[in-house]
Amino acid sequence: MSYKKTHSLKKLSNQRQAQVKQIYIYFIKKSVLQKLGTTYSELKKTHSQERIFFLALQHVTATKKAICTAFDLTIEAQCREKRRLEKRDILVQTYKRHICKFTGDPAHYLTTDPSKFNNVLHNFKL
Repeated sequence: MSYKKTHSLKKLSNQRQAQVKQIYIYFIKKSVLQKLGTTYSELKKTHSQERIFFLALQHVTATKKAICTAFDLTIEAQCREKRRLEKRDILVQTYKRHICKFTGDPAHYLTTDPSKFNNVLHNFKL
């Protein structure tokens, strides 16, 4: 295979991966906003970053990076918020790391929905 053809295939693969990431982030954002019955701009106006993080994880089970990307939240602040919520027993994460649908790296999936706690802690499946 020629260099140009290999380079072209790799570029196409990278573009496809970028599209898949965008679709996943769009899915998270749309799902949360639909369940909350609000718009993105209204959510950002009326809630703090910490509250948005909590609300989003009540409606989708996802990684911290995916939630932060979907709602333009600072990841460092949400690391602290995640720990605070864990200490209050209102956030749980998967015991094992799973491949993140957004980054492609191993990561813990999170939820603040009490009805999903048992599933996330014991037998989480993607």
